[in-house]
Amino acid sequence: MNSEDTQVSRETSTDFSDIVIGPEQRIILSIGGFKYETYRSTLTSYPDTLLGTMFLERNKSLLRPNNDNEYFFDRDGYIFRYIIQFYRTGEIFWPDTNPLPPPCYHSDLNSNNNNQLQICSHFPNITNKELIAELTYFQIPFPPQKPLSITQQAILDNMNLMITTLEQVIRFMSSVFLLKTTINFGVDSTNNSIITCNRFHESEINEIVKSIYNFAYIMFISFGQRIAKKINRDNPEVELKFTKIRRRVEVEISIVYDDFNLDSVWNGNE
Repeated sequence: MNSEDTQVSRETSTDFSDIVIGPEQRIILSIGGFKYETYRSTLTSYPDTLLGTMFLERNKSLLRPNNDNEYFFDRDGYIFRYIIQFYRTGEIFWPDTNPLPPPCYHSDLNSNNNNQLQICSHFPNITNKELIAELTYFQIPFPPQKPLSITQQAILDNMNLMITTLEQVIRFMSSVFLLKTTINFGVDSTNNSIITCNRFHESEINEIVKSIYNFAYIMFISFGQRIAKKINRDNPEVELKFTKIRRRVEVEISIVYDDFNLDSVWNGNE
């Protein structure tokens, strides 16, 4: 066995046994509870990748399927749809800019029937960083992402500042047990920026958000959904909603303190 074969055997952590591999044999890949069906030739079209090498003719004596030509990998089955899409198209779809729809089915691991499938109704968002980890594991080469232009970098910097500032507001609200606040970002008749806040802790919150005073309105108009999605994802106990009303955007921040959240914080400090 050459060094390449040794690397494949070690990194897949899979024992193999003799099976007969036909030129168009169907293969089931069980990835973290999700099952993907494809052809051997689809994978071997990219022989320098982990799966491509694994199913090459020279490695057929090393393969050991679980059952019915099924192979299990303890990886993220949700992200794997990006991996299988690469094998089918030769392209990498980056989730931050070109997300793929979620898979419709996954295997019911708690069922006595291993072939039973269930429809999934909720899937988490994934990031480019998470996809890069899976691409690296499956030895799929990917080009470095194109550097941002000056304009793109400026927008990204402002968006990051928006998110950081709103998280500072959330942190302050938590410290004073303020469950809800409303901040209005807008422009007046001469396009000058204005910020107003509700009467509870108005001065403190206005002091925090003054760093985004000049561009908050246009950023919420252009990227409000993305900003809200990022904050809601990273802070599940926080609800951030925004509404455009004429020449202003009303941002409502709510914090839900349920028993689960409080118990987890308390237990972590015992």
